[in-house]
Order: sequence, then structure tokens, then C-alpha cells
Amino acid sequence: MSYSLDHFCIDVRAILQNGDDAPARGAIRQTLEQLLRQEEFCAEYVGPDQAPGMREIYRDPDLHFCVLAYN
Repeated sequence: MSYSLDHFCIDVRAILQNGDDAPARGAIRQTLEQLLRQEEFCAEYVGPDQAPGMREIYRDPDLHFCVLAYN
């Protein structure tokens, strides 16, 4: 099973619910690295076929963090 944007957002939400400090940001960085190793995610959101620029691909309704894709 691949690690998806949905999985990433669930994990980030769980991390942030326990605090927003340096260790939490490190844990988020690790989950982002895991997400960026997924070919399907990269092809859909940051691949060479995507338009240049930035776009919001997720916004959490409760914690108000967002995930941005930059090309």
C-alpha cells in the first residue's frame, strides 16, 4: 500500500494535536519525505506534467494547516 496525501494529512493532524514544537516539525518532515517518495503522489501533484506555480492541495478544517504543492 502506498502512502497517500490522505495518509499524510491524517498523520500530520495527529502530530499537531500533540504539539507544535521542534520535535513535531521533525516528525512532519519525516512524513513529508515518505510522501515525496511516492511516485503516484509526485506524478499527480508535483510531476513535470503539472503547471508551474503553487497550489493548495489540502487545508485542515480544524487545525488550519495546509499542504501546498510547488512546481
